[in-house]
Amino acid sequence: MVKNKLTASFKNSDITFVVINLLIYRIFTQLPMTIFKTSGSAAPLSNLLSGIAAIGIIWFLTSCLLKNINGNLLDAAETLFGKLGKVLFCLLIIAYLAVSMIFTLENFSNLIRLIAFPTSPLWFVTIFLILGAVLGALGNTHSVIRLHGIFAPIIITVLVLLIVSTIYQGDTSRLFPLLGGGTNSVLSNSFSGIILYTDIILLLLIAPNGESRTYITKTVSIGAIFALLLNFLFALSFTLKIPQTIAQNQQFPIYLLMKQVYFGRFFQRLDALILLVSALSSMLYMSLNLTLIFDTFRQSLGFSQKPPVVIALGVLISLISLQSYTFPQNSILYLVYVCGFGVMAFSILAAIFAKVRSVLSEKK
Repeated sequence: MVKNKLTASFKNSDITFVVINLLIYRIFTQLPMTIFKTSGSAAPLSNLLSGIAAIGIIWFLTSCLLKNINGNLLDAAETLFGKLGKVLFCLLIIAYLAVSMIFTLENFSNLIRLIAFPTSPLWFVTIFLILGAVLGALGNTHSVIRLHGIFAPIIITVLVLLIVSTIYQGDTSRLFPLLGGGTNSVLSNSFSGIILYTDIILLLLIAPNGESRTYITKTVSIGAIFALLLNFLFALSFTLKIPQTIAQNQQFPIYLLMKQVYFGRFFQRLDALILLVSALSSMLYMSLNLTLIFDTFRQSLGFSQKPPVVIALGVLISLISLQSYTFPQNSILYLVYVCGFGVMAFSILAAIFAKVRSVLSEKK
């Protein structure tokens, strides 16, 4: 039997880069700073524990759902909870994707403006990013995955260069006390840090059929472990290099860390490279996001014309992002947490039901 195109893309390891970008793109946002501010010296430990917990959840979901349910996550929701359950889950996924994209677009726009365009209006950077995301999403899912295979290695290379350039110069005394504010603080921040890895569940929306399902479980695990290592090393590098007093008054940890790099007179900083990869990472994520929103609309509401839906979504999300300053402080971030953990909880519930159903079927 000839395997489908999606399976072929898995064999080319493109899906590994999708996994990695889904799990590291938040490095460029303000989200890690909330962990650094609350965890203090325990930030690397909290990051590591949250990553291990997230990988455990990812392994549980992929092994249970892909093994016991044919189709993707939405098919699983319909099989286990009926059409109403599928519709409710679709709405939850769309809400998470939309809120996460608004948060991403607003954060990356501000970061890029901070790095290179401090006097430019915010809408200029926002239009640039959303245009790239929409153009990337106008193709099919295979095209979006292939784009990750092309550009994600560049993102990874620059992040590794940033970490290597700063981690060895750090002050190890900033890692103590190891538990920061105490055990309760570490555990609570580890739990909240799982949100860094929630987007991996979105891959279950495009899970392939057939023999490639076993392959994707291994591929996702490899990509997730590598992304966990990058996130942990970034947190460790930031903690070693940036004093807590400075971190408390800033928003973007990668901007602070970037300014610590100095290679000499002719190539002083990584600003230009960070600018490039932050734009690439955001556009790749938002392209996949728009594609998944359309696919969810298509499966739940029957939409068939992709370009009008994607363009309309891009314009709407851009307008909301540009007006985010009118919302209560951190309201978008809170919505990301609520919707993200909601998607994770629903997915875990579906996986448990799938496993129980499979066991009962075997006993019969």
